[in-house]
Amino acid sequence: MPDVLAIGPLAVNAHVLVALAALLIGLMVTQGVARHLKTSDAGMGWLLLLAVVIARGSFLLRHLQEYREAPLSLFNLRDGGWDPISGWVAALLAMLWLTLRRRRRSLPLWAGLLSITLVAAGGQWFLWVQSRQRTLSQPALQRLPPMTLPALDGGMSDLRQWPGKPLLINFWASWCGPCVREMPILMAARQRYGNVQFVFVNQGESPAQVHTFLQREGLPTQDVLLDTQLALGRFFDVRGYPGTLLFDSSGQKIASWQGEFSQATLAEFLRALSAPAVASASSP
Repeated sequence: MPDVLAIGPLAVNAHVLVALAALLIGLMVTQGVARHLKTSDAGMGWLLLLAVVIARGSFLLRHLQEYREAPLSLFNLRDGGWDPISGWVAALLAMLWLTLRRRRRSLPLWAGLLSITLVAAGGQWFLWVQSRQRTLSQPALQRLPPMTLPALDGGMSDLRQWPGKPLLINFWASWCGPCVREMPILMAARQRYGNVQFVFVNQGESPAQVHTFLQREGLPTQDVLLDTQLALGRFFDVRGYPGTLLFDSSGQKIASWQGEFSQATLAEFLRALSAPAVASASSP
């Protein structure tokens, strides 16, 4: 998952860094233009708050059923459940309204909004180009490798033993807080998405550690594989946990996700199975 920057033990999502950089630059530009015009930069904070609320609310409405089943997940803002286009449109409409009322005072905000848009769009485009180049230059990394891993229940498991069925591989560890929080969601999702094979690949822990953890949490041991040497994790360049890959029924990688799932963001992630193009996604 190359869109993740590893800083020591921390894994930072590159898409999140782009968004934060865009916001910071936008605020700086707003303040600079306001000083130059000798006017106020008031309003940018409210504009950003409006965009965030609309972006979250739009995603919520699209996945209302999932949030009804797990209402507390609505407040988990780290789950990546945002609709940035809706947020941007809301900010644009608010700016048009403000311009009609106070044209001169709106100029710093227009400069800030334009800066945020250009930096965010440019950064995301750069990450997409880099991802596309890696896909073309390393086609082997876009397919399931001929690799077998020990299963916690015993025996060896071939990653390609489910032909004709989409496959979701979740990389996790028992010491990873987000992994622990999302594990019940993923385990339960196997019933809801029966057409998708879920596999949970533990990274670097012993069978005893994994078994003790699952027993303590009351989770099943089915489809839990052991990657004690991190071979599969290194093959796919997994730099932080939890990390999830999605493969179509032919074994082609079609989506990746870095971070914790909620029921809603998992449903959004699995929509890649019906999308015509390759998808990639991340959460903060």
